[in-house]
Amino acid sequence: MAENLVKIRKGTNPARNATGNNPMAIEGRMALENERMAGMTTDERAWRKQWLKDQELTPREPVFDAEVKMQQNLKNPIRRMYNAPLDWFFKKLVPTMGYSRAAALRWWTPRIALFHFAIYAGYYHIKYNSSDWTKRGGWYVYTSRANQFPGMASYKVETKEPSDYADKGFKNRSVLLDYSKI
Repeated sequence: MAENLVKIRKGTNPARNATGNNPMAIEGRMALENERMAGMTTDERAWRKQWLKDQELTPREPVFDAEVKMQQNLKNPIRRMYNAPLDWFFKKLVPTMGYSRAAALRWWTPRIALFHFAIYAGYYHIKYNSSDWTKRGGWYVYTSRANQFPGMASYKVETKEPSDYADKGFKNRSVLLDYSKI
C-alpha cells in the first residue's frame, strides 16, 4: 500500500514517472497527512519526530564554500583560467547588484562578447579574403548597379566582351602583364 501512496504523492513530477526515475521516498507512508492522521504507532511517532528533527539545518549549514570549491575543482585548469576574469568581476558586482542580477550579467557577458567576436571575425574574413583571380577560394560579393534609364544624365550603354564576365579583376591586374617573359 505504501508504494501506491508514494506514486500519487503531491509535488512529484509526472514526467519523471514515465521514465522510471522517481526520487527515493524517505518519508515512507508518512508523506501523506491522511496516513499520519489515520493513526501512527509509538515507533512511527518516534521515527517521524526524529525525521523532522533531521530536516532542521545546523548553524553551519548550508555550506556554500565547500560547494564552490568542489565545483571549481571539477573544472579543468584551462576552463578555470578563461573563467577567472569574469568570476573575479562577478564577485565584485554581487554586493552592489545582488546575486541574481550579477549572475545574469555573468551568464550573458561571455555570450554577447562571443557573438560580437563572431560578427567581427566574419566581417574581417569576408573583407580581407575576397575572391579574385589570384586564388581559388574566398568570398565573392555581388553588388547591383544603380538603376539607369534612358533620359537620365548617368545613362550609358556598356558593351561587354565575353571575356568580361567572371574575370574577378583579371583585366585590372598589375602583375604578369608581359607573357613573353614567363
